[in-house]
Amino acid sequence: MSSRAAAVAEGIKNLLTGSSFSQAFTAVRAYRALYLLKELKTLRVTVVTSLIETQQISRSGRLDIITSGVVVQKHVDHSNNEEADSLLSLLEEISEFISDVDYDRAIWIENTIVIPFDPDDLIQERIYTGVIQVKHQVAWIKD
Repeated sequence: MSSRAAAVAEGIKNLLTGSSFSQAFTAVRAYRALYLLKELKTLRVTVVTSLIETQQISRSGRLDIITSGVVVQKHVDHSNNEEADSLLSLLEEISEFISDVDYDRAIWIENTIVIPFDPDDLIQERIYTGVIQVKHQVAWIKD
């Protein structure tokens, strides 16, 4: 049996990679968005699965609420806000785009943008990390 959560994350990654945004990137799916500082000179977009909540909806029916994270990261110059503002705009653009699409059996519920996700990274390492928490629901039948 394949993972419903992995399928949703893969669907988000494929959707993002096949689309055009104000800033160019290639989305990847991983279990952690962890890069070396030198790798973050380039904009990185990583799709991760972060939470699965399962609810019973009938005797054999289940509903998974799957939260995926779309992580946007880049090394920035924190002496001005322009670069960080452009990354925030990209987060908003991606969030709006994702909310218009359902994947296979996954139905979109809501998005939440968390910025900056790690304030210490922004202050100490000048790494901007913004995360869109994307919730989908997937109904399934327990065997």
